[in-house]
Amino acid sequence: MNVIGQKRTKVHKESKALTYKECPQFWTEHYEKGDGEYICGMYGICLDHEAPEGSFKYMIADDYVPSKEMPDKFETVVIPENTWAVFPCKGPMPEALQKVNTQIFSEWLPVRGDIPIFIDLDATRASLAVLEKLSGIETFYPAWDQTYSAEMMRNRLADAEEIVNELERTVCELDCGMELSAFVAQICEKLHMPMWKNNPLFARTIACCRRKESSL
Repeated sequence: MNVIGQKRTKVHKESKALTYKECPQFWTEHYEKGDGEYICGMYGICLDHEAPEGSFKYMIADDYVPSKEMPDKFETVVIPENTWAVFPCKGPMPEALQKVNTQIFSEWLPVRGDIPIFIDLDATRASLAVLEKLSGIETFYPAWDQTYSAEMMRNRLADAEEIVNELERTVCELDCGMELSAFVAQICEKLHMPMWKNNPLFARTIACCRRKESSL
């Protein structure tokens, strides 16, 4: 698969809320600058292998046509066979693109343990603190399918702490005593994380935050 377009290095790949803001902004800038005249935007491509560890490059691209003259600022990328998949996206932007991305990560790709699951808020924070203090370790081997360098693991731990804090703040902000499943749906909508809405373990996490709130 040969494509041509322009790329931008995006935020940490696990920070979905930020990614959902930055990618639509990139598309808006692409058309505002008049680049849509050359690259209509047939594809929005995530390129993990080209970016710094823990982030990814996002590319607005079309099929590469050698006979078509293009400005030098656009670059070509060859994506090897059997390493890519195309997901149709139709509808108003950015909602249509965000919906497809959510479906990809929640239905098509395997879950890799990045959903925040815990039943004791204080114990979770204590565990994160212990992990952050570990030294002399070059590679981490989590239970899922990817190993992490020390730098990437620090990023994951920082993200985990941020998510725990954000969940607690959001529960305190929105909780009005509604039924748990409806409350979980409201939390997911607030945090732009619809892929967690029907996860029963995530519902236990929200219930845990509720118990912590009621005990304060």
